[in-house]
Amino acid sequence: ENNFSDFLRLAFHQVYVDKPISEISLYDGSTLYRWAAYYKGYYFLRSLESALGTDNFNGAIKKLIENKHKDVISLNGFIKYLEKISDKNLSFQVNNLVNSNKTLDYDIYDVTSKKNSDGNFRTSALVKNNGEIFFPFEIMAITQGGKKIFKKVDTLYNSKADVEFISNEKIIKVEIDPNHYFLDANQVNNIYPRKREYSFLDRKSTRLNSSHIPLSRMPSSA
Repeated sequence: ENNFSDFLRLAFHQVYVDKPISEISLYDGSTLYRWAAYYKGYYFLRSLESALGTDNFNGAIKKLIENKHKDVISLNGFIKYLEKISDKNLSFQVNNLVNSNKTLDYDIYDVTSKKNSDGNFRTSALVKNNGEIFFPFEIMAITQGGKKIFKKVDTLYNSKADVEFISNEKIIKVEIDPNHYFLDANQVNNIYPRKREYSFLDRKSTRLNSSHIPLSRMPSSA
């Protein structure tokens, strides 16, 4: 449901060390080429795209390739280049996604809805961040008729937020970060309602393994 390809990515990339994703460091030679490190870099670039805006980010990369296609650029050089053309400070992304093992873990822990006197539905999604870092994120609600409503969450109070949706139809699903811009340690709790939960946060959680969950038996609620 919704993002089956992302579920397959989790299923076929095993965690080889008994640590959370965020603790598999780029600087540890023994785990340098393992999947979490690759995805950490991927989500770092996605976070830069989110900060600059897709059009500005794509234009900057295109210009960089055209002007420097024969050269090597360092991380610091790359960040300074993006900061110069965007007039934005991107140190937060570097400090928290590259030079850090901090965790981001958004969680929709409750959704309530009631019908107003005017016939519209007022739905409240309660969100918390179980991790140590925060990025502004998008949250999407889907109505019974399939309409998608998007809200942007720029701040949390005590690591929590109450996001309200007004709709003329009942909302049947709410999802944080529907386009998967951030390396969330447990993406399953980004969706409400949910029936099954898989997490890499601790050793007691269910581990996804292609030999344990054959395609024919993958849960329909994934």
